[in-house]
Amino acid sequence: MGVGKERIRFVGHGVGLELDEFPFPEPGQTMLLQEGMVIALEPKVVLPGKGVVGIENTHVVTRDGLEQIGHYPDEITVV
Repeated sequence: MGVGKERIRFVGHGVGLELDEFPFPEPGQTMLLQEGMVIALEPKVVLPGKGVVGIENTHVVTRDGLEQIGHYPDEITVV
């Protein structure tokens, strides 16, 4: 998300005592996801002069993968 020098490379973050905390899923991240961790996945695109398009859903890491916590649909919502 972001543009130019301000662009960030991660697509989510851990959720815990702080809203945005490790792990940050991004290239080079060495922290492994562990069962019980809660992460928010929030891929976004900034369209300069127009706005931001994105989605954010929170998941818990389970033995079998990610389990989505929120129940908001993944379809596009125009506001």
